[in-house]
Amino acid sequence: MDKIKKTIIVLLILIIILIIIAILLIKPKDIQQNISSEQNVEEVLDKENIIREIENNKQYFYVKACIDKYKQCASIVYNMTGLNEYQKNNSISQLKSLVPDFVEEKLKIDDNNIGEKLGWPDCIVRIDNIYVSRQTINNNAYIEKTNINAYIVKGILINPNNIQNKKDFNLIVIIDEINSRFLIIPQEYITSEGINIQEGQSLKIYQEEVIDDFTYNGYMFENKSEMDMAKEYFNMTKYYNLYDSDYLYNKMTEEYRTKRFGNIDNYRKYMKENQKEIQNSTIQKYLVNYNDDVVQYVIKDQYENLYIFDTKTILNYTIKLDTYTIEEEKFTTTYSQTNAEKKVQMNIDKFFQMINRQDYRTSYNCLADSFKSSKIKTQADFEQIAKNRFFKHNTISFEEFKDLGSNTYSYLVKLKDFTGEKTNEISMNVIMKLAEGTEFVMSFSFN
Repeated sequence: MDKIKKTIIVLLILIIILIIIAILLIKPKDIQQNISSEQNVEEVLDKENIIREIENNKQYFYVKACIDKYKQCASIVYNMTGLNEYQKNNSISQLKSLVPDFVEEKLKIDDNNIGEKLGWPDCIVRIDNIYVSRQTINNNAYIEKTNINAYIVKGILINPNNIQNKKDFNLIVIIDEINSRFLIIPQEYITSEGINIQEGQSLKIYQEEVIDDFTYNGYMFENKSEMDMAKEYFNMTKYYNLYDSDYLYNKMTEEYRTKRFGNIDNYRKYMKENQKEIQNSTIQKYLVNYNDDVVQYVIKDQYENLYIFDTKTILNYTIKLDTYTIEEEKFTTTYSQTNAEKKVQMNIDKFFQMINRQDYRTSYNCLADSFKSSKIKTQADFEQIAKNRFFKHNTISFEEFKDLGSNTYSYLVKLKDFTGEKTNEISMNVIMKLAEGTEFVMSFSFN
């Protein structure tokens, strides 16, 4: 029995010794790792401070909510005519609470010059780009968790009473995303300090771990869906159509806008003539397609008009107003695999997409040269016929198909008013010759 006890004691001693040895062997390694981590924190932070494009919808809506609040307050302070003393003091106090102390001190902001230093006129704010630079990590130095981000905003201020009067603006929005608070660093401070806010540069401008609560510098944020982002692109299009339509032209690829409009004058004419309809349009359907590095938002309004946004990042996007100007692979594949009757239907449908979009330039080019020379000599003539004989928004029913030989076909179609405002029908005979690929020419007559 004593022998067994001695054996157990010896084993316990050996186990304890082994544990001690293991601790001694492992601990220096852990200590070395911790030292290494501490040595690399600054390097990691330097990398995290690099200015880069925002990556998701949430960041965009964070920044927009803060800018909207700043604009509202800054516009009041810019022109305080008509405010009583209490209202003036309250507005000044609110605006001061939206800038860091170091900005207020550097710019020597007081109650007399705050409108000049921080105020904004009542203006249209066009946000062109938003970049982000991580500022402060949390207390545990866990890199994936950040308390403070600096968002660099670049855009244009537009005078609503004189839309040709535009002014560049830059500002930095410092956001504490955990506590939902923000501060604004205005352009004058950025300029006076010579701060480099170009993408790829390192920005260290706010190293506190939180933003203090100054009552007015909080912001409300609700989770946003893909539908919210689709609405945002759609509403931006309507907004810029009123105040900065050339910006939309430049948001189209060169290939698309050249094929669709020919030149900027045709585009301006189209946007002006359709401005009322665009402003009255509402989203009826939307679709989000994920293609490699592009997210595509497809929106259809109540007139069946399309608005297509191909986005690489949130504000790096292009606009298309149809799918026929540059045919998508899905269309060409379907077209190549179908029979002649279906091809004629697809082409007639494409033709009336053009008519419904008041795209008389492209639709006129679909007409056969012989038909043009004998019946409709100019695009202007065709435009008048289209406006007088078709509905503004047409829906098509296909009635009778005939093969006329030599790759030429006729199709009797009936048109109805898509809006339902007019109850009559239009009977029309289409003669179409199919050519190579998806090309075709056509003529038409009314019955």
